[in-house]
Amino acid sequence: MTEAPQDALTGDDAATSAEHESMPRVGWRFALGFAGAVTVALTIALVSLNAAGAGARVVLASDPAVVGVDDTKGLIDAWEKAGVHGAALVYVTRDLGYAVPPGSYQHSADLPVPLRDLRSTFIDIAVRTDLVWVASHTGIARSVRYVLHPLDLAEKVRVGRENGWPGIAADGRSITAGDEEGSDRVIGDRFPPVAPDAVLNIDASYFVNGTPEELAQQLGQSGQSFGLVTLNRSVDATNVPEAARVKLDRMADLLREQGSK
Repeated sequence: MTEAPQDALTGDDAATSAEHESMPRVGWRFALGFAGAVTVALTIALVSLNAAGAGARVVLASDPAVVGVDDTKGLIDAWEKAGVHGAALVYVTRDLGYAVPPGSYQHSADLPVPLRDLRSTFIDIAVRTDLVWVASHTGIARSVRYVLHPLDLAEKVRVGRENGWPGIAADGRSITAGDEEGSDRVIGDRFPPVAPDAVLNIDASYFVNGTPEELAQQLGQSGQSFGLVTLNRSVDATNVPEAARVKLDRMADLLREQGSK
């Protein structure tokens, strides 16, 4: 399958964040088992459905590595504190976060960028719209598997087909996206099989159309294990309504409640 061009699938809605603007960070009430827990896999399994088949129970391994953050900087800090490097990243979101940082290719003559320069070159100036690009280009993530709500994926497929993008599966359930550096990214609406040490990030933007109960059920049905789970409230995103953050808080509560059982 040919890949979609990089500039076709950078993918945030307009006005998601001010370019490289420092956003205020507020403390979030949710943080579970982060210190010393990064080697413990988080196992999410569907244990039971209610009689109507609509409810799911999410069961967590003891002492799971689950961290709530407020914004892009907090997310990168959490990944770095956990020692995330070369990870398979499963990114539950509405916004793809793959815009090329302004001026980044002025460094192309000096690539690969020395490790000591990565922070000042990319990581320290990362914003929401280029977060996944930065993660992919600084060794944080070796691959990215996006999980979008079906409505959001369908919209990207519709626009892509209208514009002749390659990489769209015949059934419209996935898009293979690439760039000049050969990034490994696939956009879909289901949890893909990944290694147990994969990193899962759930972004509040997913809940513009999704619900925590539906996402919990899908997680359970996937039977996946993750070495680290982060939940980003995305207070630096102007296109994420407060109602979506409330749903993310509910998702956090589901994980916390089930982790304590």
